[in-house]
Amino acid sequence: MKPTTTSWGGVAEWYDDMLKNDGDSFQRNVILPNLIRIIEPKKGMTLLDLACGQGYFSRAFAQNGANVTGYDISKELVTLAKEQEAKKQSASGLSKEGKNETPPIQFHVSPADSVPFIQDKSVDVVTVILALQNIENLQGVFNEASRVLKSGGKI
Repeated sequence: MKPTTTSWGGVAEWYDDMLKNDGDSFQRNVILPNLIRIIEPKKGMTLLDLACGQGYFSRAFAQNGANVTGYDISKELVTLAKEQEAKKQSASGLSKEGKNETPPIQFHVSPADSVPFIQDKSVDVVTVILALQNIENLQGVFNEASRVLKSGGKI
């Protein structure tokens, strides 16, 4: 894949700071609680967070037990997501069995219409949060989502 410059790359640090530090954000107070209510992420669920940005929602899904893979076209946002994931994994406490309580999240740089790192029919839920308006090839996005979703899976 050739390197891509996105408008989100230039504001990645600002967006990350806003999500981390604004306790009254729309994402935190409106979107996130409703996503958790609708999706009901839980242990054993496989979730693909398409256009995941810096991983804000991916982390919330994983905290609820889901196995999460996030991807975004912005390498700057994915770099921030990976950095935060590494910090979380090194700081997380271990259970009595010596295992991390929150499953690790895999983050990838990839356009929304191409997820070659996900096997066919292997995902329970695909999320696309606040992103469709920024994606050129919508048909490709839905084709890939359809390919990776298990029978009965949801987008």
